[in-house]
Amino acid sequence: MICISEIRLRSGEKCRLPMQHESVQFTLQCQMSAGLTPGKLIVEAGGRLVREISAFVPIALRDRQEAPAVFEGRLPCVIDDGEQGFALLVGDMEVVRLDGQRGTVDSVCRLNRRHTDDRGFYTMRLAVLSDSALVIYEGGAMRVNRAGRVIWHTCLAWDDILDGSDEKKLYYSTEFGEFAPAGFTVDIETGSRMPR
Repeated sequence: MICISEIRLRSGEKCRLPMQHESVQFTLQCQMSAGLTPGKLIVEAGGRLVREISAFVPIALRDRQEAPAVFEGRLPCVIDDGEQGFALLVGDMEVVRLDGQRGTVDSVCRLNRRHTDDRGFYTMRLAVLSDSALVIYEGGAMRVNRAGRVIWHTCLAWDDILDGSDEKKLYYSTEFGEFAPAGFTVDIETGSRMPR
């Protein structure tokens, strides 16, 4: 079964990635920075470091006014606990695929983001289809199959706003460009854009 999840870790915390059919155990560790600087996600497979990912938009949590802020990292992911045993992790700048059978971490795609972006505008939605997953964010949308292959990836402008979706299309409104003011749709099967 494929499910959507969000891993939450405070700086220094570790967790095991919950995949049922894995021959290699993945461990995630969060190393956070103060402010809006992205932290690092340390991915270990079988006790050895396999990847560092720029990930998480830190959220400051305060239990009491006088207490120092505790920074928590959040990482959206799609986890398959079926026979294939894989996970797609969405960092700040890229999507990676963890293969539970081989114990590898492979880059799937760079996101349409820059290190100079104002991270306060970042958005992320994940959706699961029968054979793939959709990664929908403020700078684009992509469809990734279970093998980690990008079927399509379309870039969006900051003013393209997702209004909704159905089983065939994503619906966007926009203020500028060739589809303004009516907006456009993105076909989920092909990734092509059409006017509304």
